[in-house]
Parts: sequence; C-alpha cells; structure tokens
Amino acid sequence: MADLSVTYSKTPKGLRARASLIGGLSGKLMKVLSFIDGTSKAEAILTKYDDITADKLLGAITKLENEGYIKPTATSVFDDEDWDFDTRLDIIVQEEPPLEEAAIVLQQADQVIVSLAIQRQKKQAEQAKLAEKANQASQAEKAKALDRAQQQQALIKAIEKAKAQTKVQEQLEIEQAAAEKNLKLEALTKIKAEQLRLARAQAEQSLTNAEAEKQARIELAVKIELEKAEKAKQAADAEKARLTKLRLAEARKAEKEAQLTQKIAFAETEQLRLMAEFEKKAKQEAAAQKAKHAEMVAAAKLLLKTKAEARAKAEADALALKNAPQKIYKS
Repeated sequence: MADLSVTYSKTPKGLRARASLIGGLSGKLMKVLSFIDGTSKAEAILTKYDDITADKLLGAITKLENEGYIKPTATSVFDDEDWDFDTRLDIIVQEEPPLEEAAIVLQQADQVIVSLAIQRQKKQAEQAKLAEKANQASQAEKAKALDRAQQQQALIKAIEKAKAQTKVQEQLEIEQAAAEKNLKLEALTKIKAEQLRLARAQAEQSLTNAEAEKQARIELAVKIELEKAEKAKQAADAEKARLTKLRLAEARKAEKEAQLTQKIAFAETEQLRLMAEFEKKAKQEAAAQKAKHAEMVAAAKLLLKTKAEARAKAEADALALKNAPQKIYKS
C-alpha cells in the first residue's frame, strides 16, 4: 500500500515512460509520475498538482508502484539525476540437452513400442519446456540489452547538451570581456576628448606662439590616441563578429553530431531486435529438428524390432523344415 509520507523515485521503466511520453499511462498518471523526483515526499505533490486530492494521489501512487514505474527510496544527493547506472544485466545460459548416441538406441531396440512412445512424448515435452525457458531467457536478455542501449543513448544526449551549454557559457564570457574592453575604450576616448577641451580652453585664455605650437602638438597627440582607440574598437568588433561566427559553426557541428549519435543508437537498437528475431527462429528450427530426430529414432527402433522378429521367425521355420523329415522317418 502506498504511503504519502514516503519518498519515491522512478524505476528504469518509469524513466523510459517519461522519456518517450507515451508509456501507456493516462494523462493524470503521467503528470503524477513527472512530480516523482526521488527527494521529496509523495505528499509534496499535493502542493504542485492543484487538481488532485489526497485520496486520488494515493490511488495514483499505488497504481504506479504496483505496475513498476516507481519505487520507495531513501533521500540521496544523487536522486535528482534520475539515472539508474547500477542496472545489472544477468546473463542466463541455457544448456542444450545432450542427444542420445546411436549405441544407446541400439541397446534399447528390444523395448516395447508402447514404452518408446511414452518416452518419446516425455522427452518431447521436456525439450519443449527447455526451449520455452531458453526463449524466455533470451527475450529477457535482449530486453535488458535494449534498456541499456536506451540509457546509453539518453546519457549521450545529456553529455552533448552539457557540452553545448559549456560552449555557450564560454562564448558569453568572451563577449562580456569584449564588451568591457569596449567600455574602457569609450571611457578613454571621453577622457581624451575632455582633456582636449580643457587644453583648448586654457589656450584661449593666454595664447602665444609657443603655447599655440604646444597646443598643436597636444591636439596631434590626442588625435593619434583617438585614432588608436578607434582602431582598437574596430579590432574588438571584428573579434566579436569572428567569435559569433565560430559559435554558430560549433553549434551546427554539435547539432550534426547529436543527430549522428541518435542515428547510431537507433541502428544499434534495430540490430539487437533483428538478432533477437534471428535467434528465436534458430531455436524454433533446432526444436523442430530435434523432434524429427526423435521420430527417426523411434522408426529405427521399430524397424530393428521388426527385422529381428522376421529373422527369428525365418530361423524357426527353417529349423522346422529341417527337422520335419526326421520326424516322418521315426514314425
């Protein structure tokens, strides 16, 4: 029975349902599943989901837990990741039953047909049961392999997203540094302009030839500084444009890489599915061949028994014919 005071986390099945958005759940159950974060108690959902009562929430939690979408868990700093990297794949090995050797078949040739038929039916039932177990084990293994492939695909997407975010953050830092540099250049330009204005004002008060020449040199120096500042600003603008173009190129490259990764993951999943179908077909053909082999063994036993009986009868008839004249003579 579910408990609203317990903290729940998504199972791998619940993660797949949330990732695909079509996990076979109703809209209300899917919304409740979206609030399961592995850190908050179930009762906290009542404050996030306004259109649900405590009784309905309790019923939804119970259904999700019974169907394997969520499970009770202890609060941990790692629950927010919503990734289950400890999933183990148990490899189930099904041994094939040994085939009977021809020598054993010959040794059992004198058994009655009824006993052979009973043994054949029993063996066929056991082989069918073993084949069914092997098929179920193979299907379970392939399902776990598909789950692992989907988890790896989701992990790859998360890593690519983190890389893209890191690149965007670096680009923003570069742009911020360029903006600060531009602000400094503008401030320097204003300072130089103010110095030029003050110098001109002083020159107007007491203008002499020497002072005029000095003022001209000052103005020339200020002009040179302004030109340097303008060139530096143009260089900064060009650098900003280059970085923007580079960022767009990297974003397009990241998008292409993500698409390629998705295609590869899909191809691997399809390959696993085809392999599972091939193995299933191979096991079915093997089971059919074993059944055919058992029928041939039974036919061989019957033929051997018939030949033995015919041979014994022929020998008895020959012996009877051989002894017939002697019996007539004695009489």
